[in-house]
Amino acid sequence: MIHTIITDLDGTLLDKQQRISILNQQTLQKAIDAKLNVIFATGRRLRATLKLAEYFHGNITIISNNGQATSYFPHNLMQSSEYFEPSQIEFVVNVMQKKKLLPIFHVNFFLQGIDLVASRECQDPVYLSYLSKKEENIAYKDPLQIQDTVENVLIICYLCSSYKKLEQIQLECKAMASAAKLKTVLTRIPGVGPCLEFLPSNISKWSAIEKFLLQNKLPQKGTISFGDELNDMEMIQNAEIGVAMNNADSRLKKEANIISQFSNQESAVAKELLRLKIL
Repeated sequence: MIHTIITDLDGTLLDKQQRISILNQQTLQKAIDAKLNVIFATGRRLRATLKLAEYFHGNITIISNNGQATSYFPHNLMQSSEYFEPSQIEFVVNVMQKKKLLPIFHVNFFLQGIDLVASRECQDPVYLSYLSKKEENIAYKDPLQIQDTVENVLIICYLCSSYKKLEQIQLECKAMASAAKLKTVLTRIPGVGPCLEFLPSNISKWSAIEKFLLQNKLPQKGTISFGDELNDMEMIQNAEIGVAMNNADSRLKKEANIISQFSNQESAVAKELLRLKIL
């Protein structure tokens, strides 16, 4: 019997306009009312995810920043978070400076209203597009001093117009990043573009889900997860039932128990929950 429903947001629960369909909303609300655990596991920041959680009545666990932070809606309590070591920040910034890319730091200063630390020096349209949607929650700093003045770092990300460039950098950095106890995740952010993220190697959406299950004395058996991108890989592999969207990355589909015939544009999360008679 399923006790926990886990869903990614962008490209999975949300459509291309970043909306939750009526069917998805009604179906997940039914799950919440039935006292099932509902988890939003996303690369988004907590602040951006809370706005989506507000569509629902009841408790939702929010795993944000690709597993770096766990919170509980409607209480908005940051229950746990993992931060970069100063040496790891220095390593990433130094490596990427040689690639002539500037970082965006995801930070945990939620109560102070700051989610990101960035530089005004970068003119890449993808970088600027990403920041333009979050202007009120950004602290801007000099790029030469940025690594020495940032604390509570959850994720370090790099954006540029070329997916191939970031993919090549990811390959070149793999061994060095592993030695620094870091890993990389390359995704396409809907409405923005390619993004390469650095985060501690022991952190993923699934590592945060495991902590949730342990704290609530729940088994891995009885979990179902939905995803579309490579940052969903561990939760698709480890949940009892891993469902890849029809629009998912082909590499994720290979690891899924189920490949939905529906995309995120067609309320795939709800339709699979109903088809499997979970609700």
